[in-house]
Amino acid sequence: MLRSSWLTKLLSLARNLDTAISTCVIGMLMMASFCAPAANADTMYSYTGNDFTFANGPYTTSDMVTGHLSFASALGSDLNGVSVSPTACGLSDGVNSMTCATPGVSLGLQISTNGTGVIDGWDFELQVFHSMDIFTDNVTGRFPTVKDQGSILNSFNNVVSDGSVSVVR
Repeated sequence: MLRSSWLTKLLSLARNLDTAISTCVIGMLMMASFCAPAANADTMYSYTGNDFTFANGPYTTSDMVTGHLSFASALGSDLNGVSVSPTACGLSDGVNSMTCATPGVSLGLQISTNGTGVIDGWDFELQVFHSMDIFTDNVTGRFPTVKDQGSILNSFNNVVSDGSVSVVR
């Protein structure tokens, strides 16, 4: 009988302790969610070009330019060739990849948007002088359509095509 009473009390304590621990953990999680910094609200735009139409090794005609740009907020409407500063950026040409943080990189970036803030013109280039260069450009009047290019020490490839820009987030 003493054993049964002791076991019953122990089980009751365990249930109460389990409830107290669960309540404490839930409370700590709720408190942590209020204390946590706000989620990063950057707006990221991505670009995907078409396969290169001309290539010299190490490039192939299966390579393409892809890229991304992040801004603290969405771009405004009716921008016309405006120089903008992204919070993050990157370009890849299928052989090399660079970001705004690549040592020695130089960024060239101008953006145009339509009346609803959708990117409809750009000149985006990342270059490490005398080493490599990746760019995508659809500035009206400069090329017939979009021009993408990557190069390493005079090994050029390019494409004249219609790539696509999309908002990721």
